[in-house]
Amino acid sequence: MDETANERMIDRWFPVAAVDKACRSAVGSGKLEKAIFSWFASRPIAQARRCRMTGMLPADPALKLLIEAAIVSGSPDTMSELADLVVASTGGRRPVMLDMFSGRGILPLEGARAGAKTIGIDLSPVAVLAGRLLADYPSRDWSHEPPLP
Repeated sequence: MDETANERMIDRWFPVAAVDKACRSAVGSGKLEKAIFSWFASRPIAQARRCRMTGMLPADPALKLLIEAAIVSGSPDTMSELADLVVASTGGRRPVMLDMFSGRGILPLEGARAGAKTIGIDLSPVAVLAGRLLADYPSRDWSHEPPLP
Protein backbone atom coordinates (compact mmCIF):
# COMPACT_ATOMS: atom_id res chain seq x y z
CA MET A 1 0.00 0.00 0.00
CA ASP A 2 1.25 3.47 -0.90
CA GLU A 3 2.04 5.48 2.27
CA THR A 4 1.20 8.77 0.57
CA ALA A 5 -2.24 7.74 -0.73
CA ASN A 6 -4.08 9.48 2.12
CA GLU A 7 -1.64 12.35 2.51
CA ARG A 8 -3.29 15.73 2.81
CA MET A 9 -1.97 19.04 1.55
CA ILE A 10 -1.23 20.21 5.10
CA ASP A 11 1.25 17.32 5.49
CA ARG A 12 3.47 18.84 2.79
CA TRP A 13 2.71 22.56 2.50
CA PHE A 14 1.43 25.49 4.51
CA PRO A 15 0.56 28.79 2.74
CA VAL A 16 2.22 31.10 5.29
CA ALA A 17 2.64 34.09 2.99
CA ALA A 18 -0.99 33.97 1.80
CA VAL A 19 -2.29 33.68 5.37
CA ASP A 20 -0.08 36.57 6.49
CA LYS A 21 -1.32 38.75 3.62
CA ALA A 22 -4.98 37.81 4.20
CA CYS A 23 -4.82 38.46 7.96
CA ARG A 24 -4.11 42.10 7.15
CA SER A 25 -7.27 42.41 5.02
CA ALA A 26 -10.95 42.59 5.91
CA VAL A 27 -11.54 39.25 4.15
CA GLY A 28 -9.02 37.27 6.18
CA SER A 29 -8.76 39.13 9.47
CA GLY A 30 -11.97 37.81 11.02
CA LYS A 31 -13.15 41.37 11.73
CA LEU A 32 -16.39 40.79 9.83
CA GLU A 33 -17.16 37.75 11.97
CA LYS A 34 -16.13 39.62 15.14
CA ALA A 35 -18.72 42.27 14.26
CA ILE A 36 -21.38 39.57 14.63
CA PHE A 37 -20.06 38.16 17.87
CA SER A 38 -16.92 39.03 19.83
CA TRP A 39 -14.96 36.19 21.32
CA PHE A 40 -11.89 36.22 23.52
CA ALA A 41 -10.07 33.48 21.61
CA SER A 42 -10.84 34.61 18.09
CA ARG A 43 -8.58 33.60 15.25
CA PRO A 44 -8.18 35.23 11.87
CA ILE A 45 -10.49 33.67 9.33
CA ALA A 46 -7.53 33.20 6.97
CA GLN A 47 -5.96 30.77 9.44
CA ALA A 48 -9.19 28.79 9.74
CA ARG A 49 -9.64 28.71 5.97
CA ARG A 50 -6.05 27.55 5.47
CA CYS A 51 -6.46 24.85 8.08
CA ARG A 52 -9.66 23.46 6.57
CA MET A 53 -8.54 23.61 2.94
CA THR A 54 -5.10 22.10 3.40
CA GLY A 55 -6.42 19.54 5.87
CA MET A 56 -9.09 18.18 3.53
CA LEU A 57 -7.45 18.34 0.12
CA PRO A 58 -4.95 15.79 -1.18
CA ALA A 59 -1.25 16.67 -1.32
CA ASP A 60 -1.35 17.97 -4.89
CA PRO A 61 1.03 20.87 -5.65
CA ALA A 62 -1.29 21.93 -8.50
CA LEU A 63 -3.82 23.09 -5.89
CA LYS A 64 -1.48 25.59 -4.19
CA LEU A 65 -2.45 28.62 -6.29
CA LEU A 66 -6.16 27.91 -5.90
CA ILE A 67 -5.83 27.55 -2.12
CA GLU A 68 -3.81 30.77 -1.88
CA ALA A 69 -6.45 32.57 -3.95
CA ALA A 70 -9.20 31.32 -1.62
CA ILE A 71 -7.27 32.43 1.45
CA VAL A 72 -6.50 35.90 0.14
CA SER A 73 -9.76 36.73 -1.66
CA GLY A 74 -12.43 34.49 -0.14
CA SER A 75 -14.12 34.63 -3.56
CA PRO A 76 -17.35 32.56 -3.61
CA ASP A 77 -16.37 31.07 -6.98
CA THR A 78 -12.95 29.98 -5.71
CA MET A 79 -14.44 28.61 -2.49
CA SER A 80 -17.07 26.69 -4.49
CA GLU A 81 -14.40 25.23 -6.78
CA LEU A 82 -12.36 24.08 -3.77
CA ALA A 83 -15.46 22.64 -2.06
CA ASP A 84 -16.13 20.61 -5.21
CA LEU A 85 -12.52 19.36 -5.14
CA VAL A 86 -12.87 18.39 -1.46
CA VAL A 87 -15.99 16.33 -2.21
CA ALA A 88 -14.36 14.77 -5.30
CA SER A 89 -11.26 13.85 -3.27
CA THR A 90 -13.43 11.89 -0.83
CA GLY A 91 -15.19 9.75 -3.40
CA GLY A 92 -18.12 12.09 -3.98
CA ARG A 93 -19.15 12.21 -0.32
CA ARG A 94 -18.82 15.28 1.85
CA PRO A 95 -16.23 14.62 4.57
CA VAL A 96 -17.30 15.06 8.18
CA MET A 97 -15.32 17.45 10.36
CA LEU A 98 -15.61 17.54 14.14
CA ASP A 99 -14.35 20.49 16.20
CA MET A 100 -14.45 19.54 19.88
CA PHE A 101 -13.64 23.07 21.08
CA SER A 102 -15.39 25.13 18.45
CA GLY A 103 -15.72 28.36 20.39
CA ARG A 104 -17.59 30.81 18.20
CA GLY A 105 -17.49 28.42 15.25
CA ILE A 106 -14.85 29.74 12.84
CA LEU A 107 -13.41 26.29 12.01
CA PRO A 108 -16.87 24.71 11.48
CA LEU A 109 -17.83 27.71 9.33
CA GLU A 110 -14.77 27.33 7.13
CA GLY A 111 -15.20 23.55 7.03
CA ALA A 112 -18.73 24.01 5.70
CA ARG A 113 -17.50 26.54 3.15
CA ALA A 114 -14.89 23.95 2.10
CA GLY A 115 -17.57 21.34 1.40
CA ALA A 116 -17.54 19.34 4.64
CA LYS A 117 -20.36 18.43 6.97
CA THR A 118 -19.26 20.11 10.16
CA ILE A 119 -20.00 19.51 13.81
CA GLY A 120 -18.85 22.04 16.37
CA ILE A 121 -19.32 21.55 20.09
CA ASP A 122 -18.22 23.53 23.09
CA LEU A 123 -18.79 23.42 26.82
CA SER A 124 -19.74 27.08 27.01
CA PRO A 125 -23.40 27.86 26.22
CA VAL A 126 -22.27 31.30 25.06
CA ALA A 127 -19.85 29.68 22.60
CA VAL A 128 -22.59 27.36 21.35
CA LEU A 129 -24.86 30.35 20.72
CA ALA A 130 -22.04 32.21 18.96
CA GLY A 131 -21.33 29.18 16.75
CA ARG A 132 -24.98 28.91 15.81
CA LEU A 133 -25.20 32.60 14.96
CA LEU A 134 -22.02 32.54 12.91
CA ALA A 135 -21.89 29.11 11.29
CA ASP A 136 -25.15 27.21 11.73
CA TYR A 137 -28.06 29.54 11.08
CA PRO A 138 -26.62 31.34 8.00
CA SER A 139 -25.94 28.02 6.25
CA ARG A 140 -29.45 26.59 6.76
CA ASP A 141 -32.04 26.46 4.02
CA TRP A 142 -34.58 29.11 5.01
CA SER A 143 -36.52 29.00 1.72
CA HIS A 144 -39.52 27.31 3.37
CA GLU A 145 -39.95 30.20 5.83
CA PRO A 146 -42.60 32.84 5.07
CA PRO A 147 -41.25 36.21 4.00
CA LEU A 148 -40.79 38.84 6.69
CA PRO A 149 -43.36 41.63 6.67
